[in-house]
Amino acid sequence: MAGLSSRGAIDLHNECARLQLDEEEEGGLEVAVEEDEDNGRIKNDSRYCLMGRFLTDKVINFAAMKNPMAALWRSGKCVCIKDLSLTMFLFQFFHEIDVRRVFDSGPWTFDQHILLVHRLGAEEQPQNVPLFHTNFWIQIYNLPLGFQSERILHSIGNYIGSFIESDENNLKGVWQNYMRLRVSLDVRKPLKRRMRLKRTGGEWFWVDFKYERLNVFCFICGLLGHTERNCPSLYDGVDDNATRPYVIWMKAPSRRGMMNSGERWLRTAPPEMEEGNLGNYSNLWIAMVVSENGATRSANDGNKSRGKEQILLLQNLPLLSEVGVKWELMARIRGILQVA
Repeated sequence: MAGLSSRGAIDLHNECARLQLDEEEEGGLEVAVEEDEDNGRIKNDSRYCLMGRFLTDKVINFAAMKNPMAALWRSGKCVCIKDLSLTMFLFQFFHEIDVRRVFDSGPWTFDQHILLVHRLGAEEQPQNVPLFHTNFWIQIYNLPLGFQSERILHSIGNYIGSFIESDENNLKGVWQNYMRLRVSLDVRKPLKRRMRLKRTGGEWFWVDFKYERLNVFCFICGLLGHTERNCPSLYDGVDDNATRPYVIWMKAPSRRGMMNSGERWLRTAPPEMEEGNLGNYSNLWIAMVVSENGATRSANDGNKSRGKEQILLLQNLPLLSEVGVKWELMARIRGILQVA
């Protein structure tokens, strides 16, 4: 009897547990809007949130990171940065303009580490977001005129990664030194260096890729996030002295640095001194030793010369006797050297 009673109790317990599970499957709470009943304020608004992690194995110092990033973005409505873990961060903005500007203007870096970002959807959980992609503007070189079309540029972008957009100025004018594409890159795959193209029945040719704002990447494996010094391929027997397949020229020159400098708006002396002392000059001969591979131009005849130790003579260079002599002299020397 005792055994039967015990068995009956177990069966009753199991039946109750099954009923409870059935209630869980049938029950639930339907919510129209996630709203705070106290003040009508929507909580945990993810409309303007970016989830991010830095492409590094190092632990990011959260306190040291958030202020420089906020200062870099200069969001009109500010930004709230939260650390969800040692490697995952939530960037909450408060206006579409701010979040769109940050998301579209990457890649961003802190301490030379790329920030991988993903814009959260309405029902996405931040901890479940895979962060393996980043967006780059890439310059396409050596593309002939006959291949400069949106269709071909789209195909090139998908070869590099996932095409996002093409620079609106790509097909304007007669000739561009390069085309620009915005592409989403998978950081688990090596960078693309170049691509072969040809017309049907024609010959193959190469187009080269240069990445804007490219920071840390490996010359051995081509992956972002580490240098050749820390490349895992070294443990596979890669020769330290072997030729590196990836090179520094894959970094595109700064487009800001290529623009004209501000020297045209600078003065080397007060206006009255520049205008009033143009006649008070004395002749000056200056000798400068130019490095072995330097190319110089004589101030008198404009001829170029090369040599191990060349003497550059600047003849009849005006020298002001008043305040500002050094600045005037340095500016004129700099101008002549730039011409050379």
